[in-house]
Amino acid sequence: VILAAYGQLGDDGNFQVDEIQSPGLPPQIPTGKLQGEPKIVLVSGLELGNPDSDPLAVDMLIDYITGNLGGAETFQESAKVAKVIIAGSSCYFSSEGRSSNAYRKNDPNQTRANQRETSNPVRELDLL
Repeated sequence: VILAAYGQLGDDGNFQVDEIQSPGLPPQIPTGKLQGEPKIVLVSGLELGNPDSDPLAVDMLIDYITGNLGGAETFQESAKVAKVIIAGSSCYFSSEGRSSNAYRKNDPNQTRANQRETSNPVRELDLL
């Protein structure tokens, strides 16, 4: 945090602050007008955390949305994306864990390894 403190140094060596100022936010740079209709990307079935899934698919999705995949025409289309909605089946949890008590928050039998395993898909989703 960057700030300026105005005040006076007292005889006892303490600095008495009279006023604090921060630089504030920089002026917002206006973006260009969107050409055409804005688009919404709806994604589901990512199943992050599935050991059988290919991470290349998620990488390609991110590259497409950010305009780093394809040619000029694809870039123009991806530039129109206004929102990305991540829908169902985004995280994968093994059926073995679902049938047991592995996902109970206050289960005394829950080990750190189980907690880590159950939270990994959500952490992967957060990285998107």
